Amino acid sequence: REMPRLVEGYKNAPADTKGHYLGALANLLVHIPRAAVEPDLPKVLPLLVQAIKANQPSAQSAALSLLSALIRPDPAAKSSPGASTVASLLQGHLVTLVSGLLEGARMRGQIKVRCLSLDCLSALPPLIPFSSLFPH
Repeated sequence: REMPRLVEGYKNAPADTKGHYLGALANLLVHIPRAAVEPDLPKVLPLLVQAIKANQPSAQSAALSLLSALIRPDPAAKSSPGASTVASLLQGHLVTLVSGLLEGARMRGQIKVRCLSLDCLSALPPLIPFSSLFPH
């Protein structure tokens, strides 16, 4: 598994190369089945939120694609405990996440980032209580 190496590499990387780790992690996770990603969400979600806020459209796009897949119900799962897990993890990053999604929705020249940001924003209300989302 490359994911633990990328997470550790990100933590130990100098500030000017952290974006490369975020992009690699987001691009790797997009191709891993959801069930394999869910156990590592507590470690990965903070990095995805940072990738969404990064100034690299490819990293943003990959992170937004993965986030969109994670916050939507999994059609392949018979019962989806992952949705409540994702919702509780998102609560801890809500301020940064929503501001990053709003920034992404306003990015000029990056239609994919804009669309994915709007998609993620539209998926939050069923997961997150109104009282938590309303201030944003």
